[in-house]
Amino acid sequence: MYKTTPDVIFVFGFRTHFGGGKATGFGMIYDSLDYAKKNEPKHRLARHGLYEKKKTSRKHRKERKNRMNEESQGDCKSQRWCWQKEGVKILQWLYLW
Repeated sequence: MYKTTPDVIFVFGFRTHFGGGKATGFGMIYDSLDYAKKNEPKHRLARHGLYEKKKTSRKHRKERKNRMNEESQGDCKSQRWCWQKEGVKILQWLYLW
């Protein structure tokens, strides 16, 4: 049907139908591999072996996580849960009226 090579065809989103024997999905056929690398998401490129994520070491990830937690321990505005507590105080104040 289309005169192309399999490396520029990307299929995804397949769903099987009850009873078996039939499945539907989506497919993208690109003109060249350069267009595919530019337009396809990274996770689909990784399935074809065209993209590999740079993975840091486990120790480095843990140190970065702990460093970020230490930096946000300072004031209340930098912590996620603080605005919820402030909102609760405001609601309690409104109920007093």
